Amino acid sequence: MNAEEFLKQKIASAFGPEYKPVIEKPRDPSWGDLSTSIPFTIAKVEKRSPKDIANEIKVSTSKNQEYFDSITVAGNGFVNYTYSLPYLRNRLALILQQYNDYGSSTEGNHKKVQVEFVSANPTGPLNIVSARAAAVGDALVRLLKFRGYDAKSEFYINDSGNQVKLLGDSMLARVKELQGQPFQIPDQGYHGKYLIPLANDALQEVIPTVKNQTEEEQAQALGQWTVERMVALQKMVLETYRVNYDEWIRESSLYEQGGTETALKALDSTDATYHKDGARFLATSRFGDTEDRVIVTSDNRFTYFLPDIAYHKNKRDRGFQRVIDILGPDHQTFPKRMKAAMKALGYDDKFLDVIILQQVNLLRGGEVVKMSKRSGEMVTMEELLDEVGVDAARFFFCQRRTSSHLDFDIDLALKCTEDNPVYYVQYAHARIASIFRKSPYSLEDDVSFELLEKSEEKDLVKKLMEFPAMVALCVTTLETNPLTAYLQEVAATYHRFYHEHRVISDDPELSKMRLALCRATQIVLKNGLNLLGIDAPESM
Repeated sequence: MNAEEFLKQKIASAFGPEYKPVIEKPRDPSWGDLSTSIPFTIAKVEKRSPKDIANEIKVSTSKNQEYFDSITVAGNGFVNYTYSLPYLRNRLALILQQYNDYGSSTEGNHKKVQVEFVSANPTGPLNIVSARAAAVGDALVRLLKFRGYDAKSEFYINDSGNQVKLLGDSMLARVKELQGQPFQIPDQGYHGKYLIPLANDALQEVIPTVKNQTEEEQAQALGQWTVERMVALQKMVLETYRVNYDEWIRESSLYEQGGTETALKALDSTDATYHKDGARFLATSRFGDTEDRVIVTSDNRFTYFLPDIAYHKNKRDRGFQRVIDILGPDHQTFPKRMKAAMKALGYDDKFLDVIILQQVNLLRGGEVVKMSKRSGEMVTMEELLDEVGVDAARFFFCQRRTSSHLDFDIDLALKCTEDNPVYYVQYAHARIASIFRKSPYSLEDDVSFELLEKSEEKDLVKKLMEFPAMVALCVTTLETNPLTAYLQEVAATYHRFYHEHRVISDDPELSKMRLALCRATQIVLKNGLNLLGIDAPESM
């Protein structure tokens, strides 16, 4: 049991399980290591002085000296706690014992959770917003698994509808261009030059098989062929980015299985649909949306909303108890209407979470990069990875809250200095590995943790102790930025310790204790970087 759990148990035992004390780190380190303001809550209910309650809590939690050196009542009712040295030494030993499992938990109880992210249209290369979504989505899947959830990743391929027709028409135009024939790309088509090399391949692979067909049939064949090529390219780039999906599901498969019609019938059976002006509406405003939404048009066509509902019903039918969608900034209205649709189907409020990622700006020399040097068009995810590497890209994209715009400084990502946050964290891990390569001592021998007493040593243990709570926070908030910030703090705390104290000295017992402290730091850094999908290098 850790100190926070001990305090919660003691307070519940003394005042009742209905009280859920918040145990947090004090703003000022001089106040102690942990603090609670629960006396104020209890005092309101019991009509007593918060300070009296605080003193009672002090007495009830001071009977066990295993956790704390001192307990003080501050202000009008705060209770502050300072860790004992035996507790810090025990925590250090626990990190070494749990090793790769340190920070993990069974709290998820194998609950089936699906995280869908990127799901870019198969009509062009992945862009930098997709790169952000891939970094965040993959990290969340890793975090959820680490905390005991049965988490799966999924990419939804939008391979049906008008966009594929426009892609085929655009490809046919590019093929004609290569053949020296008159051509015109549709106004709403795909004008990017990235289609030209694909059109060149299509001249060899597709056109000979459809040359006797109508232009409409040629465009249809080109559209389907290009979708397959684009999906293959997207998979390749994502795998380079260390993102390997558990499932790739196609929109076309939902149509083939009658999923959209089944979803419509399910909605009709709930009396949540109605007809107006020849169209069929879903009464989403009854379930929290700003307005009702058309799901079948007056000429009997499904709107985009209905297949989306069918896809989410399909997720539920596959046994997922919770689904998390990570979408781009152009989906601002999606959360309310899709959550309303899920309620209309009878699903509970906790079934669907939607994360809307904000825009990404690439900066070079302090200026926004608007064009790719290679193509003169948008900067692709592949180009960014080629320039800054996977580790920097993933760390930088995970550094900000998903609701915040992100400025990606390319110059900073390329620096091999402590100014570059991912370099700074990785360097701490590599520095520790270097120490072990040079060490004449082995951690297989008995280590005397009793020698841990210096302030920098204690500060480092305290920082390492925060790791499980930081992982839990990321899972609770569905954010990755607390972990990137924490890893930088671990690196900084370690570097301070390293500069103040020699790890390897003529004192074997002290050396082994400090090597154990280094190993514990290495464990936390590696576990944290692994959760972000980032390498923990042995040398740099």
